[in-house]
Amino acid sequence: MQSRRRARPAPPLRPPRPPASLCAPLCALLCALLTSCLPLSEAPPDCFPQEGCPLNLTCEAGRCVSPPERALAVRAGCLSAPACVAETAAGGEVRACLILEQPQLLSAHALTLPADAAEVSLRAPLFDAPLRASLVVLGEGAACPESPEELRARGLDAACLAEEGCRLRLRRPALLGDEVRAGAGAPLALGFDQAGGQCFEASWGAPPPAERCDLDDNDCDGFTDEGLSCPSAAR
Repeated sequence: MQSRRRARPAPPLRPPRPPASLCAPLCALLCALLTSCLPLSEAPPDCFPQEGCPLNLTCEAGRCVSPPERALAVRAGCLSAPACVAETAAGGEVRACLILEQPQLLSAHALTLPADAAEVSLRAPLFDAPLRASLVVLGEGAACPESPEELRARGLDAACLAEEGCRLRLRRPALLGDEVRAGAGAPLALGFDQAGGQCFEASWGAPPPAERCDLDDNDCDGFTDEGLSCPSAAR
């Protein structure tokens, strides 16, 4: 009998090896594809323009940053009458809080106004128009809010509340034009009185002082002896 020999198994099929001359270009191409969209050395962006940023910030180059600062000139001449100074000033100065409102901004800035109604200058971050500004005359011991959250919690952006430290609140019409352009060089004038010296809008946190026939502005609205029938001697 003849012995049967076992057939050897066929060797496994192996894919053809690319020529050595192609390895380096292929590796370089793969590395370029993996790193071209987001370099590994750079941090991912914090924001995208279409998504926006938290309040008081704007998205620039993938980062949430504050808008440019703008020089402001604040004036409230309607508070300069002697009777009004007696109601709002202490030591010849009026402690106040300037509130700035924009669609993407809400901020409060402490300032001190001289009783002679001279302008007060400051700088504050601002976006483009529109802009609504309020001036809150603070009561004794009250402080200006330090954050948008505190400002909203105390309600000083919406009303004059005596329990939250508001003695008197002035508001002016909204600014809608190019004068509010962010980062513009000239100071932005924020006047709270009209050409005739009357306040645009004034509201008290407590019942306002009564107007008297004394040729003075007792209730700090820029008008003298309004609503009264005063004898001619008082005029």
